[in-house]
Amino acid sequence: MTKPITSVAAMMLYEQDEFLLTDPVSKFIPEFKNPKVAVPPKLPELGNQPFLTVPAEREITIQDLLTHTAGLANSRGLASDLYRKMQAETQPGDSVGDIVKRLAKIPLKFQPGSAWDHGAATEVLGYLVEVISGLTLDQFFQERIFQPLGMNDTYFYLPDRKLPRRAVLYTPADNGGLRPSDLPRGVADSGTVTGITRPKRYYGGGGLLSTATDYLRFHQMMLNGGELDGVRLLGRKTVELMTVSRLPR
Repeated sequence: MTKPITSVAAMMLYEQDEFLLTDPVSKFIPEFKNPKVAVPPKLPELGNQPFLTVPAEREITIQDLLTHTAGLANSRGLASDLYRKMQAETQPGDSVGDIVKRLAKIPLKFQPGSAWDHGAATEVLGYLVEVISGLTLDQFFQERIFQPLGMNDTYFYLPDRKLPRRAVLYTPADNGGLRPSDLPRGVADSGTVTGITRPKRYYGGGGLLSTATDYLRFHQMMLNGGELDGVRLLGRKTVELMTVSRLPR
Protein backbone atom coordinates (compact mmCIF):
# COMPACT_ATOMS: atom_id res chain seq x y z
CA MET A 1 0.00 0.00 0.00
CA THR A 2 2.93 2.32 -0.66
CA LYS A 3 1.48 3.47 -4.00
CA PRO A 4 -1.30 5.74 -2.59
CA ILE A 5 1.28 7.54 -0.42
CA THR A 6 3.55 8.10 -3.44
CA SER A 7 0.60 9.47 -5.38
CA VAL A 8 -0.21 11.90 -2.55
CA ALA A 9 3.43 13.02 -2.50
CA ALA A 10 3.26 13.74 -6.24
CA MET A 11 0.00 15.66 -5.89
CA MET A 12 1.50 17.76 -3.09
CA LEU A 13 4.14 18.86 -5.59
CA TYR A 14 1.40 19.42 -8.16
CA GLU A 15 -0.28 21.81 -5.72
CA GLN A 16 3.03 23.67 -5.45
CA ASP A 17 2.89 24.28 -9.23
CA GLU A 18 5.97 22.10 -9.77
CA PHE A 19 4.34 20.42 -12.79
CA LEU A 20 1.16 20.00 -14.79
CA LEU A 21 -0.52 16.62 -15.07
CA THR A 22 -0.14 16.93 -18.83
CA ASP A 23 3.63 17.53 -18.61
CA PRO A 24 5.72 14.84 -20.32
CA VAL A 25 7.77 12.74 -17.92
CA SER A 26 10.80 13.51 -20.10
CA LYS A 27 10.68 17.11 -18.85
CA PHE A 28 12.14 15.77 -15.60
CA ILE A 29 13.61 12.40 -16.66
CA PRO A 30 15.09 12.95 -20.16
CA GLU A 31 15.50 9.23 -20.82
CA PHE A 32 11.74 9.04 -21.49
CA LYS A 33 12.03 11.33 -24.52
CA ASN A 34 10.81 9.93 -27.87
CA PRO A 35 9.40 6.59 -26.65
CA LYS A 36 8.70 3.69 -28.98
CA VAL A 37 5.91 1.11 -28.81
CA ALA A 38 6.35 -2.63 -29.40
CA VAL A 39 4.02 -4.04 -32.09
CA PRO A 40 3.70 -7.55 -33.58
CA PRO A 41 5.62 -8.22 -36.83
CA LYS A 42 3.38 -8.06 -39.89
CA LEU A 43 5.49 -9.55 -42.69
CA PRO A 44 6.04 -13.34 -42.78
CA GLU A 45 9.80 -12.96 -43.23
CA LEU A 46 9.92 -11.04 -39.94
CA GLY A 47 7.92 -13.65 -38.09
CA ASN A 48 10.90 -14.88 -36.07
CA GLN A 49 11.26 -11.47 -34.43
CA PRO A 50 9.28 -11.01 -31.21
CA PHE A 51 8.22 -7.47 -32.12
CA LEU A 52 8.82 -4.37 -34.19
CA THR A 53 8.70 -0.82 -32.87
CA VAL A 54 6.81 2.27 -33.97
CA PRO A 55 7.13 5.80 -32.60
CA ALA A 56 4.71 6.60 -29.80
CA GLU A 57 1.92 8.94 -30.83
CA ARG A 58 2.76 11.13 -27.86
CA GLU A 59 5.02 11.09 -24.84
CA ILE A 60 4.14 9.61 -21.46
CA THR A 61 2.63 12.23 -19.16
CA ILE A 62 2.65 12.43 -15.37
CA GLN A 63 -1.08 11.69 -15.41
CA ASP A 64 -0.30 8.46 -17.31
CA LEU A 65 1.96 7.40 -14.43
CA LEU A 66 -0.72 8.20 -11.85
CA THR A 67 -3.36 6.19 -13.73
CA HIS A 68 -1.17 3.27 -14.90
CA THR A 69 -1.86 4.12 -18.53
CA ALA A 70 1.76 4.84 -19.49
CA GLY A 71 2.25 1.48 -21.22
CA LEU A 72 5.57 0.79 -19.46
CA ALA A 73 7.10 -2.60 -20.13
CA ASN A 74 6.68 -5.37 -17.57
CA SER A 75 6.91 -9.16 -17.34
CA ARG A 76 3.98 -9.56 -19.75
CA GLY A 77 3.84 -8.48 -23.38
CA LEU A 78 6.02 -8.37 -26.48
CA ALA A 79 9.01 -6.77 -24.77
CA SER A 80 8.81 -8.90 -21.62
CA ASP A 81 12.17 -10.58 -22.35
CA LEU A 82 13.88 -7.19 -22.39
CA TYR A 83 12.21 -6.32 -19.10
CA ARG A 84 13.34 -9.57 -17.47
CA LYS A 85 16.86 -9.02 -18.83
CA MET A 86 16.89 -5.56 -17.26
CA GLN A 87 15.85 -7.04 -13.93
CA ALA A 88 18.47 -9.80 -14.13
CA GLU A 89 21.22 -7.28 -14.90
CA THR A 90 20.36 -4.96 -12.02
CA GLN A 91 23.42 -4.69 -9.79
CA PRO A 92 23.52 -4.33 -5.98
CA GLY A 93 24.89 -0.81 -6.28
CA ASP A 94 22.22 0.44 -8.70
CA SER A 95 19.89 3.17 -7.48
CA VAL A 96 16.17 3.44 -8.24
CA GLY A 97 17.10 6.21 -10.68
CA ASP A 98 19.46 3.84 -12.53
CA ILE A 99 16.70 1.24 -12.83
CA VAL A 100 14.06 3.76 -13.97
CA LYS A 101 16.36 5.14 -16.67
CA ARG A 102 16.96 1.66 -18.08
CA LEU A 103 13.23 0.94 -18.01
CA ALA A 104 12.70 4.08 -20.10
CA LYS A 105 14.68 2.52 -22.97
CA ILE A 106 12.45 -0.56 -23.28
CA PRO A 107 9.61 -0.25 -25.86
CA LEU A 108 6.17 0.44 -24.42
CA LYS A 109 3.36 -2.14 -24.37
CA PHE A 110 0.82 0.22 -25.92
CA GLN A 111 0.34 3.82 -26.95
CA PRO A 112 0.42 6.10 -23.88
CA GLY A 113 -3.05 6.79 -22.51
CA SER A 114 -4.78 4.20 -24.68
CA ALA A 115 -5.14 1.36 -22.13
CA TRP A 116 -4.57 0.36 -18.50
CA ASP A 117 -1.97 -2.09 -17.23
CA HIS A 118 -0.42 -2.49 -13.80
CA GLY A 119 3.35 -2.11 -13.82
CA ALA A 120 6.21 0.05 -12.62
CA ALA A 121 4.50 3.41 -13.17
CA THR A 122 4.50 4.31 -9.46
CA GLU A 123 8.20 3.43 -9.17
CA VAL A 124 8.81 6.02 -11.89
CA LEU A 125 6.50 8.44 -10.08
CA GLY A 126 8.47 8.00 -6.85
CA TYR A 127 11.72 8.78 -8.63
CA LEU A 128 10.02 11.81 -10.19
CA VAL A 129 9.18 13.05 -6.67
CA GLU A 130 12.87 12.76 -5.81
CA VAL A 131 13.99 14.63 -8.93
CA ILE A 132 11.52 17.49 -8.43
CA SER A 133 11.84 17.84 -4.65
CA GLY A 134 15.57 17.24 -4.30
CA LEU A 135 14.83 14.81 -1.44
CA THR A 136 14.96 11.05 -1.29
CA LEU A 137 11.50 9.50 -1.28
CA ASP A 138 12.10 8.42 2.30
CA GLN A 139 12.93 12.00 3.35
CA PHE A 140 9.90 13.42 1.53
CA PHE A 141 7.55 10.90 3.12
CA GLN A 142 8.93 11.46 6.61
CA GLU A 143 9.12 15.26 6.49
CA ARG A 144 6.03 16.06 4.44
CA ILE A 145 3.57 13.23 5.24
CA PHE A 146 4.44 10.93 8.16
CA GLN A 147 5.62 13.45 10.73
CA PRO A 148 2.80 15.96 10.07
CA LEU A 149 0.19 13.18 10.30
CA GLY A 150 1.74 11.59 13.40
CA MET A 151 2.52 8.36 11.51
CA ASN A 152 5.38 7.47 13.83
CA ASP A 153 5.57 3.77 12.92
CA THR A 154 5.91 3.98 9.13
CA TYR A 155 9.28 3.43 7.45
CA PHE A 156 10.99 1.89 4.45
CA TYR A 157 13.55 0.44 6.90
CA LEU A 158 12.64 -0.13 10.53
CA PRO A 159 14.96 1.40 13.13
CA ASP A 160 16.71 -1.28 15.16
CA ARG A 161 14.75 -0.30 18.29
CA LYS A 162 11.49 -1.20 16.53
CA LEU A 163 12.56 -4.50 14.97
CA PRO A 164 11.17 -6.58 17.87
CA ARG A 165 7.69 -5.23 17.04
CA ARG A 166 7.75 -6.35 13.44
CA ALA A 167 5.16 -9.01 12.60
CA VAL A 168 6.75 -12.36 11.82
CA LEU A 169 6.28 -13.61 8.26
CA TYR A 170 6.14 -17.36 7.67
CA THR A 171 7.12 -19.63 4.81
CA PRO A 172 6.69 -23.41 4.25
CA ALA A 173 9.17 -25.54 6.18
CA ASP A 174 11.09 -28.37 4.51
CA ASN A 175 9.52 -31.01 6.76
CA GLY A 176 6.02 -29.61 6.54
CA GLY A 177 4.37 -26.87 8.51
CA LEU A 178 5.73 -23.34 8.65
CA ARG A 179 8.91 -21.57 9.68
CA PRO A 180 9.77 -17.87 10.10
CA SER A 181 10.81 -16.26 6.82
CA ASP A 182 14.32 -14.91 6.25
CA LEU A 183 13.07 -11.87 4.32
CA PRO A 184 15.04 -8.66 4.95
CA ARG A 185 13.70 -5.95 7.24
CA GLY A 186 12.69 -3.62 4.41
CA VAL A 187 12.29 -3.39 0.67
CA ALA A 188 15.89 -4.54 0.10
CA ASP A 189 18.93 -5.47 2.15
CA SER A 190 21.43 -2.74 2.89
CA GLY A 191 25.05 -3.39 3.65
CA THR A 192 27.84 -4.88 1.60
CA VAL A 193 27.40 -7.66 -0.94
CA THR A 194 30.46 -9.06 -2.75
CA GLY A 195 32.37 -5.89 -1.96
CA ILE A 196 29.65 -3.57 -3.30
CA THR A 197 27.68 -1.37 -0.93
CA ARG A 198 24.01 -1.94 -1.63
CA PRO A 199 22.12 1.36 -1.32
CA LYS A 200 18.81 1.60 0.41
CA ARG A 201 16.28 1.78 -2.41
CA TYR A 202 13.07 3.68 -1.87
CA TYR A 203 10.52 2.35 -4.34
CA GLY A 204 7.38 4.41 -4.91
CA GLY A 205 5.52 1.21 -5.74
CA GLY A 206 6.14 -0.77 -2.56
CA GLY A 207 8.26 -1.45 0.48
CA LEU A 208 6.89 0.63 3.33
CA LEU A 209 6.36 -1.03 6.69
CA SER A 210 3.60 0.36 8.90
CA THR A 211 0.89 -0.36 11.44
CA ALA A 212 -2.87 -0.45 11.03
CA THR A 213 -3.14 2.62 13.28
CA ASP A 214 -0.69 4.65 11.18
CA TYR A 215 -2.26 3.68 7.87
CA LEU A 216 -5.72 4.49 9.24
CA ARG A 217 -4.51 8.06 9.84
CA PHE A 218 -3.43 8.33 6.20
CA HIS A 219 -6.82 7.02 5.01
CA GLN A 220 -8.71 9.34 7.35
CA MET A 221 -6.79 12.30 5.95
CA MET A 222 -7.97 11.35 2.46
CA LEU A 223 -11.55 10.73 3.62
CA ASN A 224 -11.50 14.18 5.24
CA GLY A 225 -10.57 15.78 1.92
CA GLY A 226 -6.82 16.15 2.58
CA GLU A 227 -6.80 17.17 6.29
CA LEU A 228 -6.43 15.46 9.65
CA ASP A 229 -6.32 16.96 13.14
CA GLY A 230 -5.69 20.44 11.81
CA VAL A 231 -2.92 19.32 9.42
CA ARG A 232 -3.72 19.79 5.73
CA LEU A 233 -1.63 17.91 3.17
CA LEU A 234 -3.86 18.39 0.12
CA GLY A 235 -6.64 20.73 -0.91
CA ARG A 236 -10.14 19.30 -1.07
CA LYS A 237 -10.35 19.95 -4.82
CA THR A 238 -7.13 18.00 -5.36
CA VAL A 239 -8.54 15.00 -3.49
CA GLU A 240 -11.67 15.22 -5.64
CA LEU A 241 -9.43 15.30 -8.72
CA MET A 242 -7.65 12.16 -7.50
CA THR A 243 -10.87 10.21 -6.95
CA VAL A 244 -12.45 10.63 -10.39
CA SER A 245 -11.91 7.80 -12.86
CA ARG A 246 -9.60 8.82 -15.69
CA LEU A 247 -9.22 5.48 -17.41
CA PRO A 248 -9.84 5.22 -21.15
CA ARG A 249 -13.30 3.92 -22.01
